[in-house]
Amino acid sequence: MRALLLLVCIVVSLGPATLSTAQSEQTHSQWIEERYREATSIKEGMTVADLQKFFTEDGGLQSSPSLRYILKSCMWIKIDVQFDIPGSDQHQYPLNSNVRIKKVSKPYLEQMMVD
Repeated sequence: MRALLLLVCIVVSLGPATLSTAQSEQTHSQWIEERYREATSIKEGMTVADLQKFFTEDGGLQSSPSLRYILKSCMWIKIDVQFDIPGSDQHQYPLNSNVRIKKVSKPYLEQMMVD
């Protein structure tokens, strides 16, 4: 009888911890899904202004204009972007907000670059 009582006490005490862990995992999954949606929302044909809503330039050595961008809400998520820039504006910095994206990579994970 004591063993059964002990078993019931253990199950009751572990129940909330298991529920809390499951809720925590679901919260983490929802958060990463939201970040992924933000990162994949950038498409070819969008403008620099569209890109800058969710992304900022990564640090480190880059060409001008920048090619690597980091998600503002998670500095580990990055994309590589190529722009459709007219010949006379190739080295313009900062980019005109109306410049269009020519190509965008799939999101990837990488530590933030620091100068």
